[in-house]
Amino acid sequence: MSNASKPKETGEKIEVAMPLFGGGDAYLETLKRVLEFVEMASPEEQKLIQWFKTSFSNVSSDYSIHRRLQFLQSLRFIAEEDGVFTLGAAGRRLRATESADVVYNILKSKVTAVEEILGYLCRGQVEIETLENALDHDYDRVKWKLNWLRSLGFVNQVNGEIYIATAEGQDAFRVYSEPDFSH
Repeated sequence: MSNASKPKETGEKIEVAMPLFGGGDAYLETLKRVLEFVEMASPEEQKLIQWFKTSFSNVSSDYSIHRRLQFLQSLRFIAEEDGVFTLGAAGRRLRATESADVVYNILKSKVTAVEEILGYLCRGQVEIETLENALDHDYDRVKWKLNWLRSLGFVNQVNGEIYIATAEGQDAFRVYSEPDFSH
């Protein structure tokens, strides 16, 4: 992946929490598998792309893999230098702790609306459409963020398009959220 295709570090949050392969409730496990492979193999790009293709049956294209690699780089889970992928600072932290809290804190600090979605769900059951309207997000952006939170064990899908925070999600929101003194 050339430097030109890497996400720009602007200090602003990114809008999209890119889904990972393996299913909506498995993003954390997929991330752990990616980090394990990267740590073990220090792969070049083509080897990493091939690993994705052999590891996940629903991989559709090199482009879809590149988008996920860019997302993981923007969150500093992985890094690429001179064509070789290694663990980034966030990847090393997750490998050391295996903690969903590490991923949540990275997502809430780098991706828009993750913390807000969890906050809404801590108040009770919410439909995706309500979150779309409240956050001015399209369906996919909300769904992918919900799936990240589901994979962390912080959110449950009640049925269809209705979600609620788990006890773990409520704890994470309470412990890691910034207090709002504006009211």
